[in-house]
Amino acid sequence: LEPLERRALLAALPTVRLFADTSVATEGAAPLRYTIERRGAPLDAELAVRLSASGSAVAGVDYLPLPATITIPAGQRTVSFAITSVNDAVVEPRKSLRLAIAP
Repeated sequence: LEPLERRALLAALPTVRLFADTSVATEGAAPLRYTIERRGAPLDAELAVRLSASGSAVAGVDYLPLPATITIPAGQRTVSFAITSVNDAVVEPRKSLRLAIAP
């Protein structure tokens, strides 16, 4: 691509951010809430955002599994979703879960 075409292409790409509405969860308590926001792109099409999870908490054991992709519907700038902890009534050490937007 020519430099001008490359700049135009990059300017059309959205910026996507992930926000945690809450940062600490306890088993059996309210779910963690997250919001994904897009900026800098037209809203006429949906936008699929891939997530990655890391940390010591295990999907399906410590929290309900997450979808690999969250979709921001056409016409919307944001979408929210929840992560629900699994209440297994077992005393455990504190665990971590880090969510990020995958490339």
